[in-house]
Amino acid sequence: DDSKVYGNAQIFEDAIIRNNAQVYGNAKVYCEAEIRDDAKVFGNAEVYDNALIENDAKVYDDAEICGDAWIYGNSKVYGKAQVKGNSEVYGQVFGEACVGWLGSSL
Repeated sequence: DDSKVYGNAQIFEDAIIRNNAQVYGNAKVYCEAEIRDDAKVFGNAEVYDNALIENDAKVYDDAEICGDAWIYGNSKVYGKAQVKGNSEVYGQVFGEACVGWLGSSL
């Protein structure tokens, strides 16, 4: 379906890439995360734990998305931003921002 994974990107542990999505650079997608519908994950970004990135959303730089988080629309998450838990993002999250639960691992 024209999805692409290239560069040093890694997809593992039941992750799904579909519907024109792209994962590239040093990005990692794993633990049942899904990238779909023209979304892009690149740079050193990590997406895992059932997270969903869709539509024209972009996750890049050193961003981390996990724990059922949903990034959609024309959203951008970048820098060292983190989106965790059952969070939804439709917009921009960047810098060292953290959206979602503040567990002991932060």
